[in-house]
Amino acid sequence: MKILIVDDKPANLLVLKETLSHLSASSVEFVEALGADDALTFLLHTEEPPVLAILDVQMPQMDGYELASVIKSHPRMRHMPIIFLSAIYNQSAHIIKGYESGAVDFLTKPINPYILRAKVDVFLKLEQYRCDIVQARLAHEQLVIEKAIWERLQLQMMQSQKMESLGRIVTGIAHEFNNILASILGYTDLAKVYVESASQSDACKCLNQVEKAGQRCAGLIKGMLSYTGDAGLNVDKTIEPVNVAEVVSDVLTVFQLNLPDNIQIITTLNDLRSIRIDATELYQLLLNILLNAKDAIGSAQGTITVTLQSCVLPLSSLLCSECKQPSDSPVFNKTLCFMPVKEKYLELSISDTGEGIEPSELANIFEPFFTTKEVGKGVGLGLSVVSGLVHKANGHILVDSQINVGSTLKVVFPPAL
Repeated sequence: MKILIVDDKPANLLVLKETLSHLSASSVEFVEALGADDALTFLLHTEEPPVLAILDVQMPQMDGYELASVIKSHPRMRHMPIIFLSAIYNQSAHIIKGYESGAVDFLTKPINPYILRAKVDVFLKLEQYRCDIVQARLAHEQLVIEKAIWERLQLQMMQSQKMESLGRIVTGIAHEFNNILASILGYTDLAKVYVESASQSDACKCLNQVEKAGQRCAGLIKGMLSYTGDAGLNVDKTIEPVNVAEVVSDVLTVFQLNLPDNIQIITTLNDLRSIRIDATELYQLLLNILLNAKDAIGSAQGTITVTLQSCVLPLSSLLCSECKQPSDSPVFNKTLCFMPVKEKYLELSISDTGEGIEPSELANIFEPFFTTKEVGKGVGLGLSVVSGLVHKANGHILVDSQINVGSTLKVVFPPAL
């Protein structure tokens, strides 16, 4: 920052600099001018106007009043504060004229150095505040620009994510249809073999499985159209009771067709009651859980254990996928889709001896598109779909996992009344 001091006597300039010597340690620079001509020459050629001008009133050719008027008429300097100093013009009329010329203060000599220092310090602080405000305004404008750019980038990113999500959903749907198609083709081949060997009863069993697979495919299409809100689709809102044990047996029959030799299936079906759920959705959620168990074991020797039994809530030491609370806590009981009563519920448990899930990732496994699998081996939709279908049927899903030991996923349903 620069301070312009103007006086026609060099001795007075020296006294002013000495009086304001406390500013020498700061970034303040003094510009000395011997008279109005020198001052105007400097002001008209400088790129950085002074932040303050201290003018002597009585000067030859052009006095301080006239110099102040010229300064105030210039667009770049009209806001520059001016302090007048005078030893002769100390009457009220002269002081008033000084203010009318654009001065912010008028000091008469002999000048009290403490007062001059205090007044100069005030104007320098005001200038610093002004600079801070300008910088803040520029920073705000920059933030506004950056925000606009960021919002535009976010919009583009959201559009990109929508396209990516659509691709993932299409992949998931194709996966479901491939499973059903594999079932149809497999049972059709078996039916041909049985027909050729004149084993009609076995051929009928295969054709029944083909029919069930076709019904699952139709149900999947119906669910997709219902999800998209197709007004032309008459969706039956009545959910008939479904025998869980029968669906589990059907799913395992299809699942084992492509199961590698390193994985063994152990099945225990002790509860033969029914629940109210769409049969296709039950088939879908069971198959998703089994496929995840298969992927968790990989190429190692392992076992998948499927158990259907009765249970009484709450189940301790397990974590709910929705409320993220242990099932024996008060919070869990308040957030259950159904309220625990004395009646026994159906518990479908699927355990694997796979690699397990990291504790830090356990709370996120039911989020859409969250996956711990390698790129190209999973899109992260399976367990999200499972959780949605379970809660849609007023059920609850709980999970327990230990690294290098395996995972257990329990689905609990209220029985059909």
